[in-house]
Amino acid sequence: MKRVFYSLIAAAALLLGFLGGKPAAAASTSPVASVAVVNYVPGYGIALWTKPGQQFTGRYLAHGSQWRVFKSTRVNGKIWYNLGGNQWIDGGFTRLTTSQGSGPTISFLNLTTPIIEGDRTLLDAPNGNIAATWGGATQLSVNDGLSTHIIGHDGYYNFNAVKQLKIGDPITIVDSNQKTKVYYVYRVASVNDQAHDLTTGQNLFSNIVNPNQGEQIVLQTCITDTTNRIVWAR
Repeated sequence: MKRVFYSLIAAAALLLGFLGGKPAAAASTSPVASVAVVNYVPGYGIALWTKPGQQFTGRYLAHGSQWRVFKSTRVNGKIWYNLGGNQWIDGGFTRLTTSQGSGPTISFLNLTTPIIEGDRTLLDAPNGNIAATWGGATQLSVNDGLSTHIIGHDGYYNFNAVKQLKIGDPITIVDSNQKTKVYYVYRVASVNDQAHDLTTGQNLFSNIVNPNQGEQIVLQTCITDTTNRIVWAR
């Protein structure tokens, strides 16, 4: 999935006029209703930091151990998870599982996935069974009249089922304010890493990430390393 977002980030950079620039470190945080399972090397652990990537605490969290995640942040495109107080871990060495909580979720085909707030500085979808907003209105709301683009990994994760969605299928969103809305799929496409429709050749980048398309959601996951499934619902 990384190749997909590297390409889309490049496209976004062209639109915003900073192609080649390094994404700025993000200071914002978002609530997360999940548990992080350390996914490293058996017998070893990952570092615990007092700030994302700064001030090592001297502690390591063992492979396979589980930790409640309270919020996330992004630094130069990398996800970091907060375990409470001044305790941070690198999200790249974890997988997330859904827990009871009040964070945003997306449900379709009998699968429910937590959603964290992201933006176009993300270099990849979050590691584990979790999705993130990327394009459009990145603060998820079911009544803002805007389009939100949501990304997630395929493979063993819930977003693999995005490839099974068809026109008319329902998708339920619970947003950051615990408001619920059911959307219905109205369009499905397969695109390459430059967001060109594989059937028509049309560039769909704006249709994927433009927030000003009315109240809707746009889902994305990988089909292969170079092709992606896009689903629109309203």
